[in-house]
Amino acid sequence: MIPLYRVRWNTRAVLEGITAHYGPRAIHVIAPGSEARSLRQISQGWRLAPLFAYEEETFFQQPELTKEKICAELELGKSLYTPGWFYQQLLKLGAAEGIENLSEWYVVWDSDLLPVETWPLVRQDQEGPGWQHSFALLQHNQGGNPQIVATWAEWIRSVLGVEPLTDPEGTFVPHHLWFKQEHLESFKHQVSQYFQSEDSWLLLMIRSALQFGTFSEYWSYVSWVAAKAPADLA
Repeated sequence: MIPLYRVRWNTRAVLEGITAHYGPRAIHVIAPGSEARSLRQISQGWRLAPLFAYEEETFFQQPELTKEKICAELELGKSLYTPGWFYQQLLKLGAAEGIENLSEWYVVWDSDLLPVETWPLVRQDQEGPGWQHSFALLQHNQGGNPQIVATWAEWIRSVLGVEPLTDPEGTFVPHHLWFKQEHLESFKHQVSQYFQSEDSWLLLMIRSALQFGTFSEYWSYVSWVAAKAPADLA
């Protein structure tokens, strides 16, 4: 699954690279309506796995949960972020709610991550007969904004009630990640518990952005799984 803001010069290379190196059953792209329609048309001659393009404005398929209504919850003021930046994070966490028959495990891949010198996404489990769903830490932890990183960590501790997972060198903002629907459901339930609300988790995540100023979808999910189901983190 790929959230895409705009079809750019590298879009074809990213999609063909994913196809060539990883051979997915399908690639699901969620983009603004005009970009989704354009991608369906121009990708006809590309060498791709089956490609499905979804219009992000109505992705969640409920009249009260359009992009416009979700983003209307935001009052960003002088924030560094845009409503679309937060909405893309929700698309990653909620992909299964708009993509029919999405796999229990699915990969989110940022649209500007070009796979050239690749790494395995699935590998044999060394302790059993199964397979591990793996990802790479691509970004050094010395490069981030300390204040933003501290806010993300505070969000994880406060909203999820777990400790942020850390690595001596890398960050858990890897620009690609395996998500498991089982863990996403418990993650969303915890968000509801934090707010003591039956409103959609989508709206609650936006309210958490108002409360804390920001959140990290990748780091928060990884920290949740590390605390609740560490065997599913590789």
